[in-house]
Amino acid sequence: MEFWKTVFDLARRKLVGPPILALAVVAGVVGFLIVPAHYTANVVLLLTGPGNTQPAPGEPLSKAGRTNPLLVDSTGLRTTAATLILSIGTPEVLAQLGAPKDGPNKLVIDDGGSNQALFGSGGPFLSITADSPSERTAKELVVRAQKRVEDELAAKQKELGAPAILYISLVNVTPPSTPEAQLGGKVQTAGIAAVLTLFAGFAAAYAWTLRQARRRVAAGPSTEAWTEAVDTVEPRPVLELAPKTDEAPAPEPKEEDAQPGKPQAVDEDSADTQTFPIVK
Repeated sequence: MEFWKTVFDLARRKLVGPPILALAVVAGVVGFLIVPAHYTANVVLLLTGPGNTQPAPGEPLSKAGRTNPLLVDSTGLRTTAATLILSIGTPEVLAQLGAPKDGPNKLVIDDGGSNQALFGSGGPFLSITADSPSERTAKELVVRAQKRVEDELAAKQKELGAPAILYISLVNVTPPSTPEAQLGGKVQTAGIAAVLTLFAGFAAAYAWTLRQARRRVAAGPSTEAWTEAVDTVEPRPVLELAPKTDEAPAPEPKEEDAQPGKPQAVDEDSADTQTFPIVK
């Protein structure tokens, strides 16, 4: 409790609190500016089966019983999507597309699980998301990855000997999106820089205050301490004395002078004073 009380007292001081707050704001702005912005682009693809199994004009008829092995069961499209994800998601292929493992560019290919709109749909989707410090590079990564997926799908079907009229095709659910700036990393860095600056500033001020207090205790009572102690003492009221005069105090009357029936003494210096006997 004493620690936080000291910190609050330091924050209220004009030479401590405002400079530390200003320094924290500057650190946050610098952190926001030095961290580069990232851009993301995305495309969603849908795998579809052949809609027309009739051969095109001039194309030879397929042999009897010949089918596309990727469409043998009802889950063939989802199986094909998973196969493409595994074959293209390897570090070697990603490096060829321009997104090496430890590089600044990132490329994610999944079944739409990273897209909230497609989560739980169960459809044979392919979602390609690129992240790059360059807006242009993010767009190029998405287009390049989509072309690689199409080539890989065609190569797989040709390798399995599937008829061309039974090929699985890819349809764009959404076209390659315009790269959008992601400011989350910049804002997070700015917040961390501001908080660390505040903590370091008040910690240094608290340490300096504690050090000064220990020095005063080690040096003993100083003149400032005595001055503060004297200032805290309430002044006592001062008794006013009567002013001195040169005249002698008047003599106190004696008891015998105050007896009734006895003539008062006559002052010789007073000519106007007369004494009369008291008649009983």
